[in-house]
Amino acid sequence: MTTERMAVVINLLLLAMLPLSCNSQVKPSSEPTDFNATRPQNSSDKDILEAVETFASSDTTASTQGWQALESYGTQNLIDNLTRLYASTSPDDYHRVLIAFTLCKLNYEYAVNRTIVLSALTKQSPYERFYGDWAASLVHRLLLAGDEGVLPDLFAAAGWSDGAMSEELSGAYSDAIKNDPQTFLRTLASQSENTRRRVYLLLKDNSLTKDESKRVNTFLKAVPAASELHRTAMETIQALEGAR
Repeated sequence: MTTERMAVVINLLLLAMLPLSCNSQVKPSSEPTDFNATRPQNSSDKDILEAVETFASSDTTASTQGWQALESYGTQNLIDNLTRLYASTSPDDYHRVLIAFTLCKLNYEYAVNRTIVLSALTKQSPYERFYGDWAASLVHRLLLAGDEGVLPDLFAAAGWSDGAMSEELSGAYSDAIKNDPQTFLRTLASQSENTRRRVYLLLKDNSLTKDESKRVNTFLKAVPAASELHRTAMETIQALEGAR
């Protein structure tokens, strides 16, 4: 092969290799190096939030299904994911309340998460698209789970409730008085007269059965006249009788 022909062959080979060389270049330094910022969101995040919303639903069947879905993640893994998702949401995102409620169910930092749930039960909710009836429903469920310390918040909410929220509060009062009439009465007696009056109005629409109402009335009528709870007991009886 002549020298000129060899030179032509070498040039052709170099030209053929040029595209491969260009494609193998490293990314320019202007590309972001924060992999957490560029990595796609965990594909299970959406599923977790959907399960959290379902669990927080007032529909008992749906709520049970939501909890079963959440349990499948394993307790510690679920807690880690929920706390991460909470931190990634904006302060007015209603998912914060739902996540906190779920963490209460897991008994994880209960006092802190309970406070977040209670913060939604206010006249002007700090969370977008989170209405009073849903907030009352979640606090009602904390009550049913054994947290009678939320009763003052449920009583105070009677001051601004209406519609679906009033119905939810009435159900909460009904459960509270039938499950533990002593605590209900003592807590109600410590509220202002205006708050008690509002509670009585909602208590007239209670969901007590005939037997439950009879049992509660028996307890209330047994409160001694000399007791500091007597006045509230008599007022409560009048409210319950007004439902007939």
